[in-house]
Amino acid sequence: MPPSSPDSPCLPCRHASHRGDDMLGQLRTVLATVSGRFSADIFLRFSLMALSPDDIGERLRAADAVETMRAYLADFARFCGEGDG
Repeated sequence: MPPSSPDSPCLPCRHASHRGDDMLGQLRTVLATVSGRFSADIFLRFSLMALSPDDIGERLRAADAVETMRAYLADFARFCGEGDG
């Protein structure tokens, strides 16, 4: 894994794949090799399988989904800020 430094990029992780948890595990492994500042704990995931495009839009506009996205972005911004200074 690359060393963590303030110059290392912060990598957000969002997952949208029909391949599920196996692919997600592989994605996390690869991203951890790219940056020492990758955090698998800061994660955004919505279950959208078998939903129509309209249903996906409705799901992602729902108040709980919007709050989840805001919390994810706030956590990610805090994590990236930890390398500042």
